Amino acid sequence: MLFNTPVFSQINEQFENDSAALASNCWQFLGMNFAKNSGPTSGYLINGIGSLYALPPVSGDSIRIVRTPLLNVGTSINISFKYKLGNTLTGQQTRFIQVALTNSAGVVMQSLATINMDRNTNNTTATISFNQTYTVNTPGTYRVAIISGGSTGGGNVRISVDDFSEDATVIGCVQNVTLPVSLTSFAGSLNNNKISLQWAVAQNEDADHFELERSTDGKDFMTAAVVMPSFKSGSESYSINEIMKSEKVYYRLKVLDKNTTISFSKTLVFETKTIVNAGGLRIVNPATDKLSLSFTSANNQSLDIKVYDMSGRMQMNQKVNVYQGSNIINLALTSTFKIGMYAVEVSNGAERLTSKFVKQ
Repeated sequence: MLFNTPVFSQINEQFENDSAALASNCWQFLGMNFAKNSGPTSGYLINGIGSLYALPPVSGDSIRIVRTPLLNVGTSINISFKYKLGNTLTGQQTRFIQVALTNSAGVVMQSLATINMDRNTNNTTATISFNQTYTVNTPGTYRVAIISGGSTGGGNVRISVDDFSEDATVIGCVQNVTLPVSLTSFAGSLNNNKISLQWAVAQNEDADHFELERSTDGKDFMTAAVVMPSFKSGSESYSINEIMKSEKVYYRLKVLDKNTTISFSKTLVFETKTIVNAGGLRIVNPATDKLSLSFTSANNQSLDIKVYDMSGRMQMNQKVNVYQGSNIINLALTSTFKIGMYAVEVSNGAERLTSKFVKQ
C-alpha cells in the first residue's frame, strides 16, 4: 500500500520485507532491525522469513521503537503481535515491552500496556502471543508504538517482534489529513414554547462549522443558525435554543468538515398540539403566557369565557365580543396560573363548549 494519500484499511503486517520498504510506507524504526531466516540473525526469527528485533545494547537508556503509520483511532483499539527473547535472562537482567499511542512526533499520549521480563517472569525464548483491546481516552490521530528496553547487561538477549495487527483505520504519512466529522447524537426538547437542541460529535478538530436548518413543512429547509466549532480535539457537545414560532417545525443539522464533506442529521419534529372539541373550539396546547382559542361563530355575539382548575375553582372569567365567521382570541395568563391542567368553558347563554389545556 502507498500511504502518501489517505488509505482506509487496517494493519496486518508480518514483517517479511525489510525496513526500507516499510519506511516508505510511513513506518518508523528506531534501533530495530530485521531478522532473516538465514544468516547470523536467524535465531531471532519468530515466524515466516522475517521478524523485527532490537539492536544491541538493550539498556535502560537506549530504548528501541517501532511505530506504525498514522491511524484514525476511535474509542477503542485492538492490538496483537508476537514476541520472544533471543536468550534467557540471568542475574539482574531485565527487559520490557511498552505498547503505547503516540502523536505524529512520537510523544507518548497514552500508555496501553507494559510487559516486564526478568529471570522469574516471561523469561523464555518461546514465542508469546499478545492480543488486547484497549479503551482510548481521547479518540484521534495516533501511531501505535512498541517500545522495548531493559537493564544494562545481556547484550545477546534481544527482543523480537512479529505478526503485528491492529483494527484502527490507516491514514498514512500525511499529518494534516482531516477525517470526516462523526455526528454521534442529535436531540431536542420543547418546554415553555422554547426548543432546546443538542448534538455531539467525534473528531471535533476536523469540523469546519455546523448549520442548524429549520422547515415548516419538512421539505424546504432554511439555515436558522451557524455554529462554529470549539478548539477541542476528540469528542465535543453543542447546544442552541429556539423560540417556537409555528404550530409545527422541523429541524436538521448540517455538518461541514475541513475536507468540505457535508453530512446531515436525522430530522427532529416539534409540534404544539391543537385540541379541537366536537363544537369546533380549538385550543393551542400547551399554553405558556397566553391562552389561544379559535372557533367559528354563526353570528355576531357576546361570549363568556371561564377557566377552571382541576379542583373546580374559577381562575378566569372574561366577556368577549365575537363576529360571524372565524374568530381567534388570545387571553393573557397571569402569574396566578400555575403549571398544570385547566378546563375552558365558552358560553353564549344558550350553548356551552368546553375543552382542556395544559399550562407550562
